[in-house]
Amino acid sequence: MVPAVSEGLADRLRAATAEQHAAAENHVFQRDLVRGEVSRTALAAHQSAMLDLVRLIHTRLLAQGPDWRDFAQAMGGHARRLARDLEDLGGGPHERPSRAVQEFAGALGGARWTPEATLAAFYVIEGSMNGNRFIRRALVENRPELAGCLRYFDPYGRDQRARWKEFRSAIDRIGATLTDPETAVRAARETFTLAGTLASEAQAAAIAA
Repeated sequence: MVPAVSEGLADRLRAATAEQHAAAENHVFQRDLVRGEVSRTALAAHQSAMLDLVRLIHTRLLAQGPDWRDFAQAMGGHARRLARDLEDLGGGPHERPSRAVQEFAGALGGARWTPEATLAAFYVIEGSMNGNRFIRRALVENRPELAGCLRYFDPYGRDQRARWKEFRSAIDRIGATLTDPETAVRAARETFTLAGTLASEAQAAAIAA
């Protein structure tokens, strides 16, 4: 069930996307990451598409104005770390932007997203850092040769919990000013669904290699 409107937007999104969140986390690609069984090709393909997505969300955050500066700075940092990781992986951005990301951009509004859709997409990507740091830890243990290519997965180190708490508060503060929380819910679900699509595409790239 979706929580009451009186609850903060972060809690509303968490409850309303539980099914999509679980599906993304339980994707076989994610399990391969944790077990250290992911190929370098699959990891590079996945992170390349993620770079497309993170850059897209960064652009949409910048368009929302100065009140969204902290969100935009965080997403810009994720993009820079991803780009460095890809260089060290021996990969790089797609010659053509990810079609799945392009379709996602169109589904959320094309060149101009609503504040609701933008905030929801940020919520999903930034929230994923809570689990990503554990993925990094497992990969470093099982695949130490990849240790230098995993900056994206753990941007804040020991400050992760505090940073997420700050972002949740900011999401709730801005969320309280928005008029259509259901649009945010739909956008968050779309973002989780896209995460699963990108994971499947990374697996396919490894098989084709």
